[in-house]
Amino acid sequence: MKAVGHNLLVRRDAPETESAGGIALVIEEKQKVGAVLSVGDKVDVTVVEGDRIVFSQYGALELGLDDELMVLVRDTDVQVVL
Repeated sequence: MKAVGHNLLVRRDAPETESAGGIALVIEEKQKVGAVLSVGDKVDVTVVEGDRIVFSQYGALELGLDDELMVLVRDTDVQVVL
């Protein structure tokens, strides 16, 4: 699968269910961090496959593929490259 245009295909990080001290965490919002799997041909930001990014929660289109948490993100919704 390949992203096209101004889009990035991102594998969203799985939410942490336990703190470092072993306390169970209640997850109320989805992770806004993930690894870039594919970069569209018109992306304007300096992002390459394998980079981890923080993206806007509201600009992501969720995709349920192969039991993985994937999202399609516009290049303008990338907030930080980690």
